[in-house]
Amino acid sequence: MSQIVRGLMALSFVALPFTASAGTVSAPAAPAAPAAPAAAEASAFDQLWNMAKLYKNEANPWLEELAFSGRYQGQYYNADGEDFSDDDWENRRFRLGLKAKMLDKKLEFNGEMYSNLTNGEDFYAGLKNFNLTWKFSDALALNVGKLEPHFGYDYNRSDTQMVTFERTAMVNEFSNDYMAGATLAGKSGNWRYYGGVYSNEVDKEFGSFAGAYSLMASVGYDLKEATGYDRASVQLDYLHSEHDVEDSYLTQFDNGLAATFEMKQGSCGLVAEVVAGFGETADAGIMVMPTYDITKKLQLVTRYQFDFSDDANGLKAQSRYERRAGTGAGDRYHALYAGLNYYIYDYKLKLMGGLEYSNMDGGKAGSQDTVTALAGLRVSW
Repeated sequence: MSQIVRGLMALSFVALPFTASAGTVSAPAAPAAPAAPAAAEASAFDQLWNMAKLYKNEANPWLEELAFSGRYQGQYYNADGEDFSDDDWENRRFRLGLKAKMLDKKLEFNGEMYSNLTNGEDFYAGLKNFNLTWKFSDALALNVGKLEPHFGYDYNRSDTQMVTFERTAMVNEFSNDYMAGATLAGKSGNWRYYGGVYSNEVDKEFGSFAGAYSLMASVGYDLKEATGYDRASVQLDYLHSEHDVEDSYLTQFDNGLAATFEMKQGSCGLVAEVVAGFGETADAGIMVMPTYDITKKLQLVTRYQFDFSDDANGLKAQSRYERRAGTGAGDRYHALYAGLNYYIYDYKLKLMGGLEYSNMDGGKAGSQDTVTALAGLRVSW
């Protein structure tokens, strides 16, 4: 990409207040934190977080809202494997950007860059979200730019709203990330739907579109009325990916399926999911994740994963952090996670702690156990 184009994108972060938040209506509602902060406490945090709101004027039909956005996620890990162990503090994510609502809130912009400054490297390391959404109605919205395919439970919500440190191993097998693309999404009654096309070849910005493409389709149904739960839904996602030597992401499988059930009733919550990928190998996995709100701010999270492959080395150990402890590939994978989340200010400010045991079996190394202890901070605005 030419220096001129890069310069224009960088300039857009500065010029946006004079011209132009994205979002997409395709993602289901975020999993609720245990409860909102107490009124007096919320007022103090509200004042602090409101500093990110640069402009708001409902009477201005051209630009209703403009806000500074960002997130920081850091975590300490200690991974102990069969023959190796590793521990360190990792600056997991650091992003900065702007979001805006324009033209009677029909047009939204979300521009976000990621930075390696917290790791002592470049301030600008590339674009993550950088897209425009035009909302025709609740039933249909068009999103164009650099965005993330919503495949499976973990990618159907922002990482700021995740209740575990990392996504499941099976979903990570797909090598998903932000890519240039276009989506159509919406909802009608209890139904929600989503479809998109993406370029698999990516660089720091949008890529050169020299590689192959992927197609995504999803349909979900709200079961709240049918079940009487506080929240309940089912969703089915389908992913098809072509392949090219230039591709950066979605290179593992030709086709993927994910079926997800989610519910919340009082203090108890549950997510159950089946994910499968088909290509040179056929891999599949199940995930069950119960949650329990111990208090209004303290949440217990547990998760069990079981993945299997028809290839002796079809499954890869998690890059965070099993590989750092020497765990390799296999054809059977079990993992059990237990953790506590403390919501200081909902998902915008929370502390996390967790312990995960995993076992990879099959492959050249045979059975390999890893125990990983984690403690972290999540901040977003």
